[in-house]
Amino acid sequence: RGGNPHDVRRRCDRDAMKRDILERFEEKFMPEPNTGCFIWMAAIGKEGYGRFSLNSINCMAPRVSYELYTGKIPKGLCVCHHCDNTFCVNPRHLFLGTIAENNLDKESKGRGAETRGEKNGRAKLTSKQVKNIRSDQRMGTEIAKEYGVSNSTISGIKTRTTWNG
Repeated sequence: RGGNPHDVRRRCDRDAMKRDILERFEEKFMPEPNTGCFIWMAAIGKEGYGRFSLNSINCMAPRVSYELYTGKIPKGLCVCHHCDNTFCVNPRHLFLGTIAENNLDKESKGRGAETRGEKNGRAKLTSKQVKNIRSDQRMGTEIAKEYGVSNSTISGIKTRTTWNG
């Protein structure tokens, strides 16, 4: 009837620990009123997602948000964004999907690894500039300097290993 008193103490410790984590987590984002996104204001990893330390483990902030506010993430699933904002940790903007579903979602929003040319958010050149570079007979270093890109970028354009087509 009374149960094991250690179970209650353990449950209380877990609840207190979750509150501490939640307080720490909520200090690190700011609601953005126009989009409803909760913008992560702390550490950002090289992949563009917020990072949050849990027991000395560096975790992705959207995953932590999902687990804190929504529930456990089943093994093999990704946390995806409805809003397509990698800095967002609003649990209402997050949903679960497989890697394949996440990749399709990214592709449909123009953010996938296969997004080519000017549609790639990291593109530094336009299609017209690439066409001009291909017909330019000067040394690659001269062309690179003019366009503000590396010599290897010019080489890749001319050999069609990048900007192919």
